[in-house]
Amino acid sequence: FKPELLGRITNIVMLERPTLADAVKIVVNHSDIARFLKGVQDAGYTVEISNGGYLDMAQLCMLPDFGYRELPSLLSRLKTKILFEHQPSEKIVVDENLVRATRL
Repeated sequence: FKPELLGRITNIVMLERPTLADAVKIVVNHSDIARFLKGVQDAGYTVEISNGGYLDMAQLCMLPDFGYRELPSLLSRLKTKILFEHQPSEKIVVDENLVRATRL
């Protein structure tokens, strides 16, 4: 870091890491989830996210390296996977297996 930047840091605030239950609540209510669901529904797909899917997304968001910044890219990969591997007439359930397969 440049000295000018370090000179501007006056305080370090340590926050508690959210619990898994807190992370799930944040993911369920996250605006990117609503955008993802609307996007795939506008493309003609019926998509539902299972509790396990939300749980796996929340666990991903709890990783200290990326946190919630990883959620939009995960949802983008999920949307691409759904659009290219499924037919609009199918009902797609985003469960923990689909989330894990998309994370890799």
